[in-house]
Amino acid sequence: MKRLIVIGIIGATVAMVNAQNESDALRYSRTFHGSTARSMGMAGAFGALGGDFSTLSSNPAGIGLYKGSEFVFTPKIHYNSADAFFNGSRYNDYKYNFGFSNLGFIYTYDYKRDEGWSTVSYGTGYNRLADFGENTTIRTEKANGSLLNEFVLNSNIEGSEERFDPFYEYLAYNTYLVNPDTFQVIAAPGDTSYGVEFWSHMTDSGKYGQLLEKTIRRKGGIGEWVFSMGANYSNKLYLGATIGWEMVNFSQSTLHYENDVDDNTMAIGSFSFREKLDAWGNGLNLKVGGIYKPTDALRIGLAFHTPTIYWLTEEFHTAIEANYDAGFDPSYSEDRSDVAQSDYTVLTPYKAMGSLAIVIGKRALFDVDYEFVDYTAMRLQGDMDSYTDINTIIQKSFKQTHNVRGGFEVRLDPIYLRGGYAYYDSPYKSSLYGNNSDVQYASGGIGYREANVSFDIAYSRALNSQKHYLFLGTNSKIDYTRNQILATLSFRF
Repeated sequence: MKRLIVIGIIGATVAMVNAQNESDALRYSRTFHGSTARSMGMAGAFGALGGDFSTLSSNPAGIGLYKGSEFVFTPKIHYNSADAFFNGSRYNDYKYNFGFSNLGFIYTYDYKRDEGWSTVSYGTGYNRLADFGENTTIRTEKANGSLLNEFVLNSNIEGSEERFDPFYEYLAYNTYLVNPDTFQVIAAPGDTSYGVEFWSHMTDSGKYGQLLEKTIRRKGGIGEWVFSMGANYSNKLYLGATIGWEMVNFSQSTLHYENDVDDNTMAIGSFSFREKLDAWGNGLNLKVGGIYKPTDALRIGLAFHTPTIYWLTEEFHTAIEANYDAGFDPSYSEDRSDVAQSDYTVLTPYKAMGSLAIVIGKRALFDVDYEFVDYTAMRLQGDMDSYTDINTIIQKSFKQTHNVRGGFEVRLDPIYLRGGYAYYDSPYKSSLYGNNSDVQYASGGIGYREANVSFDIAYSRALNSQKHYLFLGTNSKIDYTRNQILATLSFRF
């Protein structure tokens, strides 16, 4: 749901958050590695190596290691799987996706000297930073609760502006899923009339056992257009900078469906509740980095990413359909909310990265990257007063994280073999909602180089688990597996 119930985060209250919330801030702040098959094959561990287009979005000093110009292009295939565990049931869902991970051009000017500033390189192109596409289905044949429990609870919070939220309880009221104990017309969303208790046929009976299914369909991602410049000083020091122009699009459709198959509840046969969220916008950031080569075998890299500021537009609406048992009037009812549109900004955390690489001649290389990200620094900004409360929740809910990537490449002319592992720390405090959400990547790849042409292919598999909120007091555990295959074709000249 677009609304999140947080218990005990601020005082001992139950806080309802409509429109934007901390989940939005995290969605646009958490990005992962690799846009080329070579870097993905090494789990994105390229911070001290350079010479690969992916480094323009990680450590832009990597552009300084180019000896010539290059054109690079990377399509990819995604296969994401979600195993949802709920009330003793397990349900698997999946999504295939084809897209582009990378498209770029590097131009290098060589001053033909070994001392001082020997080369300068300019790069521009596109790197994919995040993919949101996934399908999830949560299902049980015998539920022991209902979404209507939450609607009834909120309807009975006297004096609250959320008593009849126009996207939730008001729709349930208009479709007779939530009813007053005496006849009373609710004039408009937000009516806080006292003295009336609200109830539902399903929650009033206390008899559940209905079929319950929730489907979540997500698509979209974050892409970055990079404008980079780097230079090589005496083949010892490499410096670079990237201006990143981000493009964001995100779409989420959810359907919560309950069906009283065994007729345990008077009146209600089935109902469905739909939510639709669309968001889009742009962002801007700056990345700077350096690579120092004290010896031919050792390289040390440092990089810093400023916070990205996103300017986003969001649309959100909901709908309810209800079917009633034979003999009840009406037998069918539906209602839809208006479409709410809002403009707001997201400020992501800065990133700091340190890297160490060992190069064994032209036979092998190894790289380890460490990345620090402080998710408590995320911020939402806009015209709503509630952003202050949301930013307070962010500070109390998230933590500083430590991410590690490691990878290797072995050269067997003209074949290159690669492997890597990456660990992305959970951004949540360990106690929050019982959520962990750390992500582990394992990857491998192979490459072929001949003259000025190279072809690389890589496979990556990521695993993580999360808890998904269904309704008050009820969560589902979801195990995600994200598979992707990248193929990169590059031409050097």
